[in-house]
Amino acid sequence: MEDSQIETPETMAKLALAVLIAALRTMQLVYARSGTTGQKLGDAMDGAAEPLVEALTAKLQGKTEKLKNPHPKNSLARFAWVVGRLGGWDGYDGNGYKPAGPKTISIGLNRFDAIREGWEMKKDV
Repeated sequence: MEDSQIETPETMAKLALAVLIAALRTMQLVYARSGTTGQKLGDAMDGAAEPLVEALTAKLQGKTEKLKNPHPKNSLARFAWVVGRLGGWDGYDGNGYKPAGPKTISIGLNRFDAIREGWEMKKDV
């Protein structure tokens, strides 16, 4: 925000709101990643994205049980797992491995949003 060179308070307020939305979206997934919040996918986004989440889950899962998405379908934790993998997380958790953090989730959300845009464009054709 400091480097934005914005001169009016109204524009600064809009930028601050956009940054806040991005941060809240990221942190919501960071907290949901373990599955303990019990949130559904619809709590964070349109449920119409569920087929895309499942397609990405199938693509991003590994062959071993440890690299499979352990969360139930239509859960926010399942989506957070996908976003973490898109952000570069290796899929391992525990025994010295760390879950996807805010930076990884943020990168993954950017990738997911781009993939979703293409997915929706394909549906419109």
